[in-house]
Amino acid sequence: MTIEVTLTQYSKTRQVTFQATVTKCEVVSINDPDPGSVASYFYVIGETAFTQAIPLKTYTQTPACGYTMTYAGKEQGQSGLPAFIEFQTSPQQLHVESTLSTDANDSVQVYDLVQIVTLADAPAAGLQTFDDLEYQLTLYTLAEYCKDDELTMTDPIVDFTYYIGSGPSPAKQATFTHTKTICPITLTLSEQDNTGFD
Repeated sequence: MTIEVTLTQYSKTRQVTFQATVTKCEVVSINDPDPGSVASYFYVIGETAFTQAIPLKTYTQTPACGYTMTYAGKEQGQSGLPAFIEFQTSPQQLHVESTLSTDANDSVQVYDLVQIVTLADAPAAGLQTFDDLEYQLTLYTLAEYCKDDELTMTDPIVDFTYYIGSGPSPAKQATFTHTKTICPITLTLSEQDNTGFD
């Protein structure tokens, strides 16, 4: 390219030649909004009312080239996601299938999940893809999840006297709370020596 400079007062012209390179913006880094952190999620198998969505992080690019970023996911060390997890685009999240059921393995299962970022139309000379371990999903059977549930009595049955022949006594019921509300509670009544009632 050439720039021509003219000094009109002296009728002199000078040309300056230089080279300009026009190329696509090259991304040098894709930036994690919370680097180094791994978000933990858990799901109880068979509990369809349980939270099942893992929202994806939104990354940025440096410099701000404006390329469209698309997201995907996979299990760490694998080429894709486990069969019971699907990638959803609206909103962008990883979704645990509600049809997941308990198999013969009653142990806790942990899955490390990687988020993949791809820049659409980015030049090969720059950064085009990025992936990082972002999420950890723990699957529990109901028995495993509930084994450390903590039960607290909030409204006990107070001592009372019943007189034979006086008719039905008022209903007595204790009230409890527990730390894991999806865990089932069964209440039974027995004599203090645990022999039950005749």
